Amino acid sequence: KKKALTGGNQRSEVRGKHDKNAAWQLRKALERLQTLYDGLACDCHTHLKAESSKFEAQFDIAAWLKVMEQIARDRYEGKVQRGQLSNAYIRKTYEELNGGLASGFGTENMRVNKEMGTIAPEVLQMQRNLFKFSGAKNFVMAEDINRILASEKGKNWQSFWQEVQKLNPKYNKNYLQAEWQTAKQAGYHAAAWQEFERSKDLYPNLKYKTQGDNRVRDEHRLLEGYIAPIDSDFWKTYYPPNGWRCRCYVVQTAEPATEGNTPTLTDKQLPKEFRGNVGITGQVFKEDSSQGGKPHPYFALSKQSPDFKKAFELSKL
Repeated sequence: KKKALTGGNQRSEVRGKHDKNAAWQLRKALERLQTLYDGLACDCHTHLKAESSKFEAQFDIAAWLKVMEQIARDRYEGKVQRGQLSNAYIRKTYEELNGGLASGFGTENMRVNKEMGTIAPEVLQMQRNLFKFSGAKNFVMAEDINRILASEKGKNWQSFWQEVQKLNPKYNKNYLQAEWQTAKQAGYHAAAWQEFERSKDLYPNLKYKTQGDNRVRDEHRLLEGYIAPIDSDFWKTYYPPNGWRCRCYVVQTAEPATEGNTPTLTDKQLPKEFRGNVGITGQVFKEDSSQGGKPHPYFALSKQSPDFKKAFELSKL
């Protein structure tokens, strides 16, 4: 008969299974992240080339590299443990994204209301979403660094830092650009939704519009001209932005609602991470699985970690 496992061996076995499961979850999350963000590659040059100057933000990649170096050095030297977050990274990410939100929602609308003495609740809701998103992004990026540290590249500082540097343009330029643009567009559409709600007695319906040029995505053309009541479930799923760098918009109208079948998009045509309505939920980046969607990979992975919530709360102190 096999000898019974001791308590220590049992714990080691459990930890081993946990580590393998965590590694598998990280790999799947990073694969989904890559798939989701790969979808913006063609948009970079095709959909927005003509108006990139007014739609894109400029980031100080050298300043980001300094933040990354501090994170990498602290982790390499054991000054921070796995799961700990960087206040500097979270704050810098949040400031960039909040700037994008203000650009779309309107800087004046983001400020404290002089009559009420408070910031509008819908603004606070979106800002909370961005702050949580920034923390979740830090967690995923840190896990990517941990993956390098555990590999052959992590055996000495030079090779480790060389690999970590490759993450800088990935997370803090390419990904951040797409995220900033989404925050800007979400802000614009959140502000528009408030106007729609105020005027719905006169104009009860909304009409989906594209830019009508040759850069419009085929899947978005399927929604062009569709009219539905503002309270329709359609707008809970297909309210713009419907993808990275989406230029679609909605107008309010007294025209009758479109008759017949409601247009639907497949998961390939509209990723589940974009199914929602920021004007209703206040979620610039999706946190849950409502409306047949799924949370952004940053949220999905961080929520699977029992240490993330504690680390995130500590980062706010």
